[in-house]
Amino acid sequence: MRRFLFIAYLLAFVALLAMAPQPQRQQPQQPQQDSEEDFQEDFQEDSEEDLQEDLSTEEGSAESEDFVITSEKILEYIRELSLLEQNIPMGSKKKLDAMEKQVEQAEMRYQIFTTSRQSIIAEDDSLLNLAAQFAQTKQAVTDSIKSQKAKLKTKDDFELALQLFPTQKPVFDKLRKQAKHNTQQKEQAPALKQVQTKAQQQFDELDKTFQSATKALAYYPELSKKYDALEANYIAIQDINVEIQAMVYKPLIQRAKDWLLCLAAVGIILMFLNMVVSKLKGAIQMRKQLKLNKKMLARQKEYLPKI
Repeated sequence: MRRFLFIAYLLAFVALLAMAPQPQRQQPQQPQQDSEEDFQEDFQEDSEEDLQEDLSTEEGSAESEDFVITSEKILEYIRELSLLEQNIPMGSKKKLDAMEKQVEQAEMRYQIFTTSRQSIIAEDDSLLNLAAQFAQTKQAVTDSIKSQKAKLKTKDDFELALQLFPTQKPVFDKLRKQAKHNTQQKEQAPALKQVQTKAQQQFDELDKTFQSATKALAYYPELSKKYDALEANYIAIQDINVEIQAMVYKPLIQRAKDWLLCLAAVGIILMFLNMVVSKLKGAIQMRKQLKLNKKMLARQKEYLPKI
């Protein structure tokens, strides 16, 4: 009986040992490996964040530097053009030609510079405003140069007209003589047309010169003293050209009629002048007679007896 109980207790104890939780074996190297991996991950994350911050800082400083360089360069081109504009009113034709080349060179350098920085300029409003300011300044300088050139040309045309117009009147007199000769025969109508075309073309060129010379008075008032002589020559040439353009072929009978009409007109004018002269002479004679009668009456009064 006692053996049986002992065996039962022993089996129960063994069963309890079997049911108790087994302690896990400790692995001493694993925690060290996990901590090293965590440290490497944390270090990598911190390094990437620091790198991104450094890159953003470098990018910001680079963008700021590009902005400063771009704005200063565009302002330099604007100042260059503004300096040219100040010297335009004092420039001669030769200097104005040199200024035009300088403007072209400045624009070429500006285009080369801005082409490589289009993305920088497009992203900044202030740089876009500077680009617009350069374009406006360049246009203003170009317009000023053209205006000054036109002003100087009017003076040159005035001096040219003063020398040219007196020499052109004999030329138009010769053309008028040729045109009259070509009106005598019907076969010479083409030749008359050629003379008329030639005269009109020459007068058109003179008219352009005269109109440009007239504009010079607005810029150079001192030229008005010479303008009267210039205008007189222009009107004389204009009258001759009008006469040439009005010429047409006339048959002999028509020319004879015109000649007789001219004689009749001259005769009428002479008769009118003769009548006027006769009346003037009669009025003068009558006045003399009245004075003589007054003198005779005065003498007669002296001889009359006084009461």
